[in-house]
Amino acid sequence: MAKTVKESRRFLVFIKGNLIFIIALITFLLTRILKHYPHFTELAYSQTIYPIIAVIVSYFSNIFPFSVSDIFYFFVILFIAGLIGLPFFKKQTLKKTVTNIVKTIAVIYTLFYWLWGLNYFRDDIYKRVGYENKTIGKTEFTNTFKYIIGETIEYFDNEKKIELVEIDSLIEHSYKQLSSELKIKYPNGRRRPKNITLSHFFTSAFVGGYFGPFFNEVHINKYLLPVQIPIILAHEKAHQFGITNEAEASFIAWLVCQNINSKRIKYSANLFVLIYFIRQTKGYEQYDYIIKTIPTEITDDINNIKQYYQNLRNPTIDNIQTKLNNWYLKTNSIESGVNNYEGVVSIVCNYHNSGKYAHQ
Repeated sequence: MAKTVKESRRFLVFIKGNLIFIIALITFLLTRILKHYPHFTELAYSQTIYPIIAVIVSYFSNIFPFSVSDIFYFFVILFIAGLIGLPFFKKQTLKKTVTNIVKTIAVIYTLFYWLWGLNYFRDDIYKRVGYENKTIGKTEFTNTFKYIIGETIEYFDNEKKIELVEIDSLIEHSYKQLSSELKIKYPNGRRRPKNITLSHFFTSAFVGGYFGPFFNEVHINKYLLPVQIPIILAHEKAHQFGITNEAEASFIAWLVCQNINSKRIKYSANLFVLIYFIRQTKGYEQYDYIIKTIPTEITDDINNIKQYYQNLRNPTIDNIQTKLNNWYLKTNSIESGVNNYEGVVSIVCNYHNSGKYAHQ
């Protein structure tokens, strides 16, 4: 009997000492399982658990006018750097240091998936919303390309920029209107847009915004050009609603902006998508005649955006960011990696050719 009690105590001590690792391992195994059951993930996590988490966490982070996420990342890096430095001052053994670093990574890993990351394993937009996923042929692509050009021309607007508060309000209202169609839970907490603390640094890597999953925060780069703000803000808000796929987030942002009665916002969305269509046709001479129909004022805007970021770009930072983002996306079941951003073209084509026109 005494031996059994002693063994039980040892077991409990082992569990207590390794609880972080055990929870991280359970989380990892769960992600491997949920990967094969997207509809269950959709119902159990994305539509049920995550909206509750989003409400609680976003209400906390919304109290602060600055980015809590940026501060969190800074202290995590500082903490790990401090742990690495301890053995050099003989304050801690190398084994203890490695254990503490792994524990820190395990905690971050677990929090990431439970707070937001499990959305990577939900149904894709076609199953979730009911759009038909067809192979896009030349005719469908050409028709949609012409449609996007037409929309961009119609909503071209050189009026003074809209204030961020107004853009935010209009985008929120559109998300509320389309929540049923997009199968998202509204309000799903709060999405107060915040500036990236190191905006200039992120601009050098072509990062216009990001969603902070640990504190459920939407960020935009304060160096964004006015024409970019509406679509980038709508894109990051899509992530806050649990849309992890970049192509889906871009499509939803485009659709949400298209639903707003504002030429400036619609122009921002269509110009954004038009750039992706132009990239898809690069090197194909048969599309030259379509590209030539784009008015000079619009191509000037595209070139101005490109030149603006080229002037601010740091090749080293940009390449590192791209490689890290590519690894991150592929690790989370986005097999195409950074090329996933280009996938918005296919979704827009399927949407347009299904007869579900966003034009108002």
